[in-house]
Amino acid sequence: MERRYVQGLVLVAVGVALLWAMRTLPIGDQNVLVVGAILLVAYAYTGRYGLLVPAGILTGLGAGIAMRDWIGADRAPVLLGLGTGFLFVYLVDLAKSGRQAAEWWPLLPGGVLVAIGLLRIVRGTGVLQTVSFWWPVLLIALGIWLLVRPRAAT
Repeated sequence: MERRYVQGLVLVAVGVALLWAMRTLPIGDQNVLVVGAILLVAYAYTGRYGLLVPAGILTGLGAGIAMRDWIGADRAPVLLGLGTGFLFVYLVDLAKSGRQAAEWWPLLPGGVLVAIGLLRIVRGTGVLQTVSFWWPVLLIALGIWLLVRPRAAT
């Protein structure tokens, strides 16, 4: 796909997101999303990794803030948005540079933040109490399996 098409699609997507944000979010909350979108457009034009990182993080954080305000939840959507922003940085870099050259570091904070956000959501549903009982049972079963499994020939 030609570069101008990608840039055009990014501009249209950012414009739609900004229109939506300005109509639905309080003035202060949309600032993070707007700054992230501006950096995303700058990255689309330059292709510089130094712009992709704050673009992904701020856009993800802004989307998380928007979701928090929209659904009225606690901090879980913000954590999910921020973590998704980090994962977005990795995915865009992977798509651009290929599997061998992609920077892997955004997977660490992204994965941790998404996991914490999901745990906050699950904690509110009561599922975590059921899961918390089975973790020790699973560890005991795994330990017994490691003790009794046949040894590999050396």
